[in-house]
Amino acid sequence: MKQELKALMLVGVVIGLLWTATAWARRIGVVETGRIQAINGNGVAVYDDSGTIFWTFADGGDFEIKSAAVAFPPGPSLILENNTTSPAQYKSAGVIEFWGMRIGPAQFNYAGIFADADDATAFSEDGGLYLAVALAGGVVNKTTAQVAIRSDEVVFNDPSKDADFRVESDNDTHALFVQGSDGYVGIGTNAPAYALDVYADHASGYAAQFFNDGNTSLSFGVRIRCGTDSNENGDTYVQFASGDGNDNDALISYMGYIILASASDVRFKEKIERSKIYDAAGVRDALFDSGRVVDFNWKRKPNGKRVTGFVADELQQVFPDAVIERMVTVVADDGTTSIEPRLYIMPAKLIPLMFAEIQEQRAEKKALRQEVDTLKAAQAAILARLDALERATVRSEAVVWTEYK
Repeated sequence: MKQELKALMLVGVVIGLLWTATAWARRIGVVETGRIQAINGNGVAVYDDSGTIFWTFADGGDFEIKSAAVAFPPGPSLILENNTTSPAQYKSAGVIEFWGMRIGPAQFNYAGIFADADDATAFSEDGGLYLAVALAGGVVNKTTAQVAIRSDEVVFNDPSKDADFRVESDNDTHALFVQGSDGYVGIGTNAPAYALDVYADHASGYAAQFFNDGNTSLSFGVRIRCGTDSNENGDTYVQFASGDGNDNDALISYMGYIILASASDVRFKEKIERSKIYDAAGVRDALFDSGRVVDFNWKRKPNGKRVTGFVADELQQVFPDAVIERMVTVVADDGTTSIEPRLYIMPAKLIPLMFAEIQEQRAEKKALRQEVDTLKAAQAAILARLDALERATVRSEAVVWTEYK
């Protein structure tokens, strides 16, 4: 008898709630009139005048809203209203909680949606919406919300938990990734090792681009700020590394100069021997005798400043080691782009050759200096002998003159 009374009371409560919902449905224009009846003894339904069900509440706990309305609102609506007379004090506009069983005798609140009226001032209202899920058995409320939508910001992981943020694209599971443990941002990687870690696996093309389309002399690219204030020890601004992760060359700022520091430690090298270029005088003769230093204008600036340098095509004929062909993006006059081969000069390749030439010139200069020193010594000896002969001749003339008298 008690169970039957409890069931009857529950049905009465549900009917009361649905009757209220029906009143709301009439208020917002979903239906004009309606009726409530049991569904085969297994639940409760609300019908409109045409006999269409638009609310159902089954005894299994499922709740369904249906609507065929084409006017406002165009679909089923669920309205939670806090009709308090003190909106500035009671800011909650509604809460939806999701409860379920856990291992043990009690239920647990696993998730929740919380809405606030942050500013209830007429004509300047601001709202807030918070999405929260349970973390390590913690409470679920708006202060623990992983997503907070406010009038002036959208915050992910507002409670500062060790929770990652991930955006997936159609072919990349970690198109954008924020690591919750340290805040590192990864693009294309789920394990960023730096404040910004970009990973790409393109057969061609670049991993990133920075484009400032100001088209003026003050449209800067990338500003790198690092190192010591004194800049006396050489601060590394850009480090270049090979595909296997080994560091190679670096751009270093030292005492006001930007230097391309090339990896040259003996621990990087093996099979070290005297360069054939050092002995190949023909190569150096061709470069220094036939290589042209020219003045030119870039085609993109035909009336710009004149530039002094080389033409890679000519340098390739006399010293091909200093020229490399690269596939680059070429923009045509009509704005279309294409990937085409172009020759580039590697100035660093010229340094050993010029050093060898200078060494040879220094050796020749040293030999010439020794030869000059030898000639000077011989000349001094000859002059000394001439001086001695001259003095001897003067004495002989004095003796002869004396005897003559």
